[in-house]
Amino acid sequence: MQASATSLVYPPLLINLVDSPGHVDFSGEVADALVLADISLLLLDVVEGVCSQTEAVLRRALTHGQQVVLVLNKLDRLRWELQLDEAKAYTHIKHLIEAANSCLSQVLRGLLVADESWGCIEEIEDKMHFSPANLNVLFSSASHCFAFSLLDFAEIYAPKLEIASEELVTSLFDDFYLSGKNIMPDAYSKGKKTVFEQLVIAPLWQVFDAGQKEETGLVALHEMGKKLGVTVKSRRVGEAMDELLRGWLPLPRATFRLLARCVSASGAMEGRRLTMLCGGEGEKEGGGLREVVRSCDKDGPVVFFVAKLVQADGHRLALSRVFSGTLKEGATLFARSARSDKVQKHALSSVREARECGIRGEHTLELDDEPVEVEAGGKVRGDAGTKIEHLDERSFTM
Repeated sequence: MQASATSLVYPPLLINLVDSPGHVDFSGEVADALVLADISLLLLDVVEGVCSQTEAVLRRALTHGQQVVLVLNKLDRLRWELQLDEAKAYTHIKHLIEAANSCLSQVLRGLLVADESWGCIEEIEDKMHFSPANLNVLFSSASHCFAFSLLDFAEIYAPKLEIASEELVTSLFDDFYLSGKNIMPDAYSKGKKTVFEQLVIAPLWQVFDAGQKEETGLVALHEMGKKLGVTVKSRRVGEAMDELLRGWLPLPRATFRLLARCVSASGAMEGRRLTMLCGGEGEKEGGGLREVVRSCDKDGPVVFFVAKLVQADGHRLALSRVFSGTLKEGATLFARSARSDKVQKHALSSVREARECGIRGEHTLELDDEPVEVEAGGKVRGDAGTKIEHLDERSFTM
């Protein structure tokens, strides 16, 4: 298993996605992905919960200055395998987020002991704390291709409840209950179902339950689709359920909307992330490099980071990122070793050809016959990048 990268266009966003295995046997692949990316999506199985490798991966992400988004995956398992009702599912999810925050605190305190430059631990914990209301938690089921944050459901129900969506976000996952169109506090002490149970879990469970009924489920799913404004064409129960969930809570939309609230590629190189890549400000070579990388200027000097080399069709291809300037034919490159802060005085080579390609197994797939130019921030120009070039995009790398 190896880290792999792709670029996704979701107008007006450009997402550079680096997929990395999280297993302990592939820690080198995780390190490669963390150097290239600015945002980490930390996936947790809602049934398995926080595992030993979760802490190791989270420590690496924080050490590299990553902005971390928690993804609670496989929500369907809570209903189909654990048979939890709405109240127990809500309690289970709350405990899981608490466990993730406990893991986060342990990692941060360990890093503070090793390096006092982290500063005030309480301030850092408050800033990085996982909370659905902070919109740094995503709920999903990748196998059924649906996902949502509190913002998605807040925008669905806000017009009906005549409440601003921003206000609804703050109460959706807290100890509030719904009374008519009013949101009231102290749901637990009054024995009421929370807003999250009523507005989020209950309709999801209805869809999951219908997906398990061969005889009546298909009709129920089609009726739900009409109420939700989703056209369901499938004639098989399982496929109809997936079609409804994809249309109602599409995974790409929820994920990219959450990422749009995170730091973009052009502003990600600050603080600890910049230090991990370029060294401290006081270092002779690193100081000048820091300013170049921080600016992320497409017209600046070319800074091209190679995370790893991949062998395919007899060629060695670079899994890499342009942090500054524009990589194109004729660009002169100098090597700066990871083991040394010094840059070679003589040119390593000049770029003879810049092309983009895909990799499938051990083989390469040519995506375009014409040379392309790759700018800082992940933008591609040339025939292969014409569509991307004319977007008024912000780019993100995760």
